[in-house]
Amino acid sequence: MLWEVQTGSNGRTNPIAADIDSDGIIEILLTTESGYIYAFEGSDGSLTPGYPIWIEPSWSAPALGDLNRDGKMELLAFGWGSHKLFAWELGSSSMNSGTLGSSFRGNMRRTGCGNDTLAAKLGGAAQAEFTGNPGIVARLSQNFPNPVKEQTTISYQLSQPGKVKINIYNLTGQLVKTLVNEDRAPGSYQIKWNGKNEQGKGVSSGTYLYRLESSSYNSTKRMLVLK
Repeated sequence: MLWEVQTGSNGRTNPIAADIDSDGIIEILLTTESGYIYAFEGSDGSLTPGYPIWIEPSWSAPALGDLNRDGKMELLAFGWGSHKLFAWELGSSSMNSGTLGSSFRGNMRRTGCGNDTLAAKLGGAAQAEFTGNPGIVARLSQNFPNPVKEQTTISYQLSQPGKVKINIYNLTGQLVKTLVNEDRAPGSYQIKWNGKNEQGKGVSSGTYLYRLESSSYNSTKRMLVLK
């Protein structure tokens, strides 16, 4: 046996294999009944950075393909609770892209972010910029750990200098917490959130959105808080 890993939940589908982060190593992806898409490094079984991604319980296998013929690979997964199809843009060794985890949902054109009202409040779908520093691709990663019990870390990259905001919202679009609101140079960053709002009180269990806004890149992701 090369390696084995424990996901903590049943998987009802076969895994798929692909180089999703352009590092030359094949990753193994699978969905679980607990609502996560896991990605493991094929070389040693370690968890791929940015994973797992929480969607909702799923009994269907993820799929990969260039859906809109833009030269960027997308990852697809189906949630059987909401009957929604989710798609994320991925970087691939055969694609000129490093975007990982830009989440598009809500309609057939994948321009929504859960629902039209919330998407309008948060500025719509994520958009990637490849101008600026050619060695750095703008990216907002999935928080880890997710679900959040006490503290979670949000990683992100910036390709251009400028003002950066990272805010956390509830599902009605109300601001819960501002994590970042300052000028930043191009580079990789991490910010931790302790599960508290602007008043210093712990938030209740549920789904929250965190959004990165800059002059050249905007992205919104979901996370689950369990208390």
